[in-house]
This record gives sequence, C-alpha cells and structure tokens, in this order.
Amino acid sequence: MMRVCKVFAKPNSVKQQLEAMGLLLEYFQTAIQQGYSSRVTRTQNDSPTAPGFYQWNETVRFLRDQLVTEGWKRRNISNIPLITHPKNIMSIDVCSGNKFTGVEDKAPSTRNSKGQATASLIEYNQYSLDLKELNTSDTERNKENIWILLFYLDQEKQELRSELSLPSKYSLIGSEDRKVTDWIMRLILPTLPLNPVPAEPLPNFGPDIDFTIAKKAG
Repeated sequence: MMRVCKVFAKPNSVKQQLEAMGLLLEYFQTAIQQGYSSRVTRTQNDSPTAPGFYQWNETVRFLRDQLVTEGWKRRNISNIPLITHPKNIMSIDVCSGNKFTGVEDKAPSTRNSKGQATASLIEYNQYSLDLKELNTSDTERNKENIWILLFYLDQEKQELRSELSLPSKYSLIGSEDRKVTDWIMRLILPTLPLNPVPAEPLPNFGPDIDFTIAKKAG
C-alpha cells in the first residue's frame, strides 16, 4: 500500500513538529539566511560554481554550528555532511532543491543527482517506519532516520523557500539522474524574503606591530 505523504505547512503545526524533535525554527532560518549571504558575496573572480557551493556549504556549517551546542554530533558519511541527534534517532542532510521546494501542493525533489551513498542512507527510512508500525523499539532498530533540509532560491519571486522533509526513496530521472523525489513527511518552513546584497566589510588586519630583528652574534 502506498504511503501518503504528510505535509505540515501552518506555522504552528510546523513549530510543534520541530519542537517534538528537539529543534527550533530559528536554527533553520539562520542557516538558510547565512547560506544566501555567502552566495551573494561571491565576486566575478570566483569560479562559476562558487555561488551555489558556498550557499550550500554555509547552510551546512551554520546548521551544524547551532546544533552542536545542543549536543548534536557532526558526522561525515561518504563525504555527506550530516548532523545527528544526541540520541541517534535522526540525522539531517542539507541539499538544494528544485522549484517546488517549500510549495505545499507540489512534489519537490533534490536539484542535483545523488549517488549510492545517499540512496543507502534514505533506504532505511521506509524500513524503520515499517518497524515502528510493528511496535519495534528504537533500540532494536539501532539506526536513525535521515531527514533532508531542502532550500531553493527563487529569483523571480525574490524569496528563499525551504523545508525539512523525510525522504522515502530516490528515483531515476532520465538515463543517469538519480534524485530524491518521494517523501514520507514534509515540514514547510516559512518563506524568507531576499535581503539586499550586504555591503562587504573592509578587512580588519588588527593594529600595526613594530618589531626588531636582532643581528645574530658571532
């Protein structure tokens, strides 16, 4: 029987779901905003792929920065940067999404193709939930569900959309594209308006220091 995806889009219901997982909405909003700030401060001297990479990397970094203070653990599995709940009940991966990210009545997917490592991680989500329905305890499961923080920059609408969602599988799109396309649960996070490009601060190299090089005796 096909599982129906549960979608939470009302702010109060999203907040309740996050708090049940020991999470705050502010963690994600801060990470998404910092990722965008890093993107728009790239220059023409950066590589063509730098804006997207820096946005993703800083989103990962700031989400981790906040959650490690709450006891969450950094993990890197096959170069996938995860942040894991203190009780190992869930981990979060960060991915850019397609234009349907954060849209309640659409089905989003990851923007980029994912490899076998991602497939192996999310494969357990369906299995673990089936075990839960059979009243199997968390200790017997001994693995965590993998959630994905999807984000999307909508230039036309001048907004950032995001969601924290629990994937069930990924699909082959075309001959080579393997993207996460199916979801068990989606928590639609509030849309963030694009801020103006921040002014780049002048570098601060600290105070001038005078020093003397003594001539070696002999």
